[in-house]
Amino acid sequence: FVEALNKLDYPGDADRVFSMLDSVANDGKVSLPELTSTLKAKTVRVNNMDREPIQKGMILSNVACCMLQQGNTMMALQKLRESARIVRRGAGTNGESDHKVLRVSTNMCIAYIRMNDIDAALHSLSHILERREAALGRLNDEVLSILFLTGYCFLLKANRFNITWDRKRMDSKFQENPVQMNYNYALCAFKERLLRQEAVLAEMPPPDAIFADLGARHALELEIARSHEIIAEIHDKGGDLERAFSHVCDSLGLKENILDPTDPDLFSTLNIYAGICSRSSRHEQALEALEKAAEATEELFGEASLPVTTQLFYMGLTYFRLGSEMVDKSERIMTYAKATDKLQQCLSYRADLLGEESAEVAATQHLMGCIFLASGDHREARKRFEIALLTRL
Repeated sequence: FVEALNKLDYPGDADRVFSMLDSVANDGKVSLPELTSTLKAKTVRVNNMDREPIQKGMILSNVACCMLQQGNTMMALQKLRESARIVRRGAGTNGESDHKVLRVSTNMCIAYIRMNDIDAALHSLSHILERREAALGRLNDEVLSILFLTGYCFLLKANRFNITWDRKRMDSKFQENPVQMNYNYALCAFKERLLRQEAVLAEMPPPDAIFADLGARHALELEIARSHEIIAEIHDKGGDLERAFSHVCDSLGLKENILDPTDPDLFSTLNIYAGICSRSSRHEQALEALEKAAEATEELFGEASLPVTTQLFYMGLTYFRLGSEMVDKSERIMTYAKATDKLQQCLSYRADLLGEESAEVAATQHLMGCIFLASGDHREARKRFEIALLTRL
C-alpha cells in the first residue's frame, strides 16, 4: 500500500488518500517501518503531499501510535510532541481548536497515561474536552471518548494512589479520603458519558421504523451496557452494592437482548452480576447467573478447561456462602454438599491441567477445608488445610 502510494499520481483530494492511510494504520495493518519509510519519502506525486506540513505531522503521529503499541512510550511521546508542533504550525490561527491538533493531543494524553503521569493527562483532557464540545457538540463520539479517558484516569489514580503525595492538594490542603474522592470523580465522568449516550439513543429512529439502522442502534446499546457495567464495578469497589446491582442489571438486560448466549462479552457480564449478587446476599440469583455462564463457557472451551474450573470454583464459593446464611441445619448441610461437589470437580480438572502443586489447586483445597470445618468434619478439614499449606510452601 505504501509503495503504491509513493508511485501514485492521484488527481483528487490529498486528504482522502491520507485518511485511507490513517484508517489502515489504525487497523494495525501498516507496520512501523512502513509508516517511517512513508514519512521519510522525499517525493510523492499526490498533489504535492510531501510539502503539506499537516500531513507530515499526522504521519508522525501514526508512527508514535505504533511505538505506543510496541511499548516504547518515551520515544512515542517525543514523536507526538514533534507532530503537535508541525500540525499547529500548519493549522495557523485556528491551531489549538483544529481537529487534527486535538487528535494528536489526545494521543499525547494516552502516552501520559502509559507513563503513569495521570495529572498531566487529566490537565490536557480537560482542554481537549472543552474544545471538542465547542466544535463538535456534546453528543459527538469523539467527545464521549474523551469522557471515557477522563473517567479511566481517575480510576487509575484511585487504584495507584500514593498516600504520601495524593493526600496533599495543589492548594496545600489535604484530602480526607483520596481513593474515594477519585472513585467519585470517575463516577461523574462515566455517568455523564452514560447520560449523553442515552440522549443519542433517544434521537435514533425506533427499531421498527422503516429507516432504522439496527446495527448502529445495537452498537450504541452495547456501549451503553458497557457504561452501566463500569459504573456498577466502581460502585462495587466503593461498597455501594445496591447501586452496583441496579447498573449491572441494566447492562445485563441490554446484552441479553442483543448478544448470543455463548458470547464471551455476555458471560463476562454474568460473572460480574453473580459477584455483586453474592456479595449483596442474593445468592440464588448469583447461582442462576453462574450456571448460565458455566454452560456458555463449557460450550466455548470444552468441559475440562481452565475457564470452566473458574466457574466451578465460584459456584462452590457461592453455595458455601448461601449455606452459611441458612438457619435450618439439614438444608445447610445439603447446600454444603453441593458446594463440595462443585469444588471436587474443579479440583480434579485443575490438578490435571495445572498440576497437583499449583496455587489454584491449593486455593481449591483451602476452600474445601473451610466448608468441611463449617459442616463439623474437623478431620477432613484439617487434611485439606494441610494439603493447601504444603502446596504453598
